[in-house]
Amino acid sequence: MQSVCLDTHILIWGIKEESEVGQEHMVEIAKAFFSESDNKKDLQILIPSVVIAEFLMRIPVAQHRTIMNLLSRSFQIPPFDMASASCFAEIWQSKEEVKESLHGIVSREVMKVDCQIVAIAKQKNVDCIFSHDSNLAKFAEGHVAIKELPREAKQMVLAFE
Repeated sequence: MQSVCLDTHILIWGIKEESEVGQEHMVEIAKAFFSESDNKKDLQILIPSVVIAEFLMRIPVAQHRTIMNLLSRSFQIPPFDMASASCFAEIWQSKEEVKESLHGIVSREVMKVDCQIVAIAKQKNVDCIFSHDSNLAKFAEGHVAIKELPREAKQMVLAFE
């Protein structure tokens, strides 16, 4: 069975159907990804609890329970637990150059969440993280493969291989 991990913007595009200017095409691509993944019985999709937290920041509180129930029925939601915390600390300490290069570009909090996502994915031994975040990819380098969602629906099958 193949397992993949999702970064926050995949949920924002595919579930909330929102995008930044210039990313509008990603809404349909992410929706196609979720649709195609429904047909893959040998695919396990993990959404780390810290990704859920980032996603819920964009959702009215009154809708949180509904969204959480939907996500927990459809996906595995691994927590940031003790094993992930240790893995996080190891990755964080090994990425001084990455942190220095991102200083002033992204906040320390954003760097920490990206590193937490990578740590959870690594602890769960996923095949890859689907992400379009180059900063997250810098933390993942040497730990977890990063893939972008394919730009064309016909390439979707290849994304799962």
